[in-house]
Amino acid sequence: VVNTGKGIIKVLGTSFSIDASGSEVQVCVESGTVELSKPEESIAVVLEKGDKGEISDRNKGIIKKPNEDENYLAWKTRVLSFKETGMREVKRILEDVYGVSVIIEDTNILDCTITSKMKKKKLKEVLEIISRTLNLDYTIEKREVTLRGFGC
Repeated sequence: VVNTGKGIIKVLGTSFSIDASGSEVQVCVESGTVELSKPEESIAVVLEKGDKGEISDRNKGIIKKPNEDENYLAWKTRVLSFKETGMREVKRILEDVYGVSVIIEDTNILDCTITSKMKKKKLKEVLEIISRTLNLDYTIEKREVTLRGFGC
């Protein structure tokens, strides 16, 4: 049993991932079955392979839906899959997977999208692909990445 404070996840023979950052809990089931419940409430949802469960302060109860996020295990597998993915989402994924802070200097870049599949690439290799695709420059200082350019 994993208690995140916002949600309780009970393992029923499975593999899954949990994101309990901020004010919400997301559970994505890769195999088997997981029971997700809210602390001090009698609400529980059984999640199976391919399901995603969400608990957040903005919603009552628990949301169960198909997991459409191909990158939910990218932090572990280092496989990134972008299909017309906006740069806001790309930024979030890079931060999660590589443990860096990404700064996008020109807000026009946030309107850009990218389609690419990258397998087991180092951060610098991923940034090279993104930079060439969107005609951007980047710098890496310590754990901070800065993307510069005029947008797509």
